[in-house]
Amino acid sequence: MKYREQIAKGLVDAMLRDPKVLVLGEGVTDPKGIFGTTLEAAREFPGRVFETPVSENMITGACLGLALEGWKPVLVHARADFMLLAMEHMVNTAAKWRQTHGGGQIHLVVRALVGRGWGQGPNHSQAFHSMLAHVPGLRVLYPVHPSTVASWLDDALACGLPTIIFESRRLYDLESLGYPMWDTPDVHIITFGDALIDASRAAMELKEHGVKAQVYPIEDVSLLTLPQPSVPAVVVDTGHLFFGAAGEVVARLAEHGNSRARRVGPPFIPLPTSAALERQWYPSPGEIVETVYRVLGLRPPAVRLAVTADEKFKGPF
Repeated sequence: MKYREQIAKGLVDAMLRDPKVLVLGEGVTDPKGIFGTTLEAAREFPGRVFETPVSENMITGACLGLALEGWKPVLVHARADFMLLAMEHMVNTAAKWRQTHGGGQIHLVVRALVGRGWGQGPNHSQAFHSMLAHVPGLRVLYPVHPSTVASWLDDALACGLPTIIFESRRLYDLESLGYPMWDTPDVHIITFGDALIDASRAAMELKEHGVKAQVYPIEDVSLLTLPQPSVPAVVVDTGHLFFGAAGEVVARLAEHGNSRARRVGPPFIPLPTSAALERQWYPSPGEIVETVYRVLGLRPPAVRLAVTADEKFKGPF
């Protein structure tokens, strides 16, 4: 099953198991159903899937109220960027509620889609996982494997903390992600979000040249668990405006004595809208390969991998 199909099935299964699970958002009942992820839930449970006004902060406050009354709302943002309009309730209300009002569980899940593909531009392509992971009281997930994305949704609904799940649109049509596995890697390639696609391609290319690169996706950004710090590491940015988490990984590795950790990612400027400029902005598999070679003290290969032209999705919607 594709990533999007796993999400759709995961929502329906969660609603079958628990009558308290609700789905809310702008576009959850329209013919596209958030790229097909909410259509089945809307058909199966028309009384529990709610189309909402275009008022993100109000919706978030309403979902918190539902959670406090024992419901388990799943709020969907077709673009993560729309969450900026809901920061007041997410950061100052939901995140702090348990500590300021005497504990208790809050089963509130926010799905936030991260766009990629030409036409997304600087306002439909942002990922705020790093920024939100630094808010006390919020849990932040960034699932990447199609086979486990539904289990992350179940985990978010059960954990009792307000949880934000970032989903890369670029992953939606994938059924699997494969990369080499090594017991004793030469280097770790640590990734977030859809950068896993590029890291996997780079790892396969490196394998052909005798370099054992172990891809290490971080899916629970709140925990930020890292591989053994003694092995050189390349941290691949998700390729979006906020890349603080990648920098933090490098800093943490350095604290443990891994002075060879390096980051590869876009410049700290807004993403251009045109296809040509976008291809230059995002990190490519070739850049990852070159960075791995530099970290290992090797001469980079003569042939550079380019961004594969497989971006079928055109933006902004």
